[in-house]
Amino acid sequence: IDVVKVVLREAVIREELRRDPTELVRRVRHQKRERGVFTVEELRRLFPDCGYGPWKDACDYTCFFLAAVSGARRGELLVLRWRHLDFEGQYLKITEAWKGRDEIGGTKSGRARIVPLSARIFEKFDTLRLESLHVQPDDFLFCYDDGSRVGETWWHERFKRALRRAKIEPAGRWLPPHSFRPTVNTIV
Repeated sequence: IDVVKVVLREAVIREELRRDPTELVRRVRHQKRERGVFTVEELRRLFPDCGYGPWKDACDYTCFFLAAVSGARRGELLVLRWRHLDFEGQYLKITEAWKGRDEIGGTKSGRARIVPLSARIFEKFDTLRLESLHVQPDDFLFCYDDGSRVGETWWHERFKRALRRAKIEPAGRWLPPHSFRPTVNTIV
């Protein structure tokens, strides 16, 4: 709205309009919502020790479990390739992120980082590797059956479906997938 007001004021200054139609419009105040944090019980329901719980398959479970334990961003997770995992050292190297629909660039911080991970997540990577048709070093970790990358729609739809199946009601909390980032910092 502020941009529209500036444009219309400029039109008045240029004498393209006789008066500013927005002169009585007050400034719109936006109240920033605070992201919710998952409870330990909710995390247990989302990521049970056995099976996939509310997730469709190993790809879904592993992708979101990795988000929950690493605090990595969506763009960093969906660009991961098998070469970014070190099974012996049990760490993940995050070096790049999606910058748009088809553009890969550096991470938001501009730096690569090493994320140590537990044996449990590497067990999930082993399961994913057994179920995937695409396990070459340059293949995407999280991909469709044809090897193409999963995207934003996949990310949001799978997450919403899992929340419903796990019977997690946000109840006034804002719980997008990005909530895993503050959850990692709060619970760990």
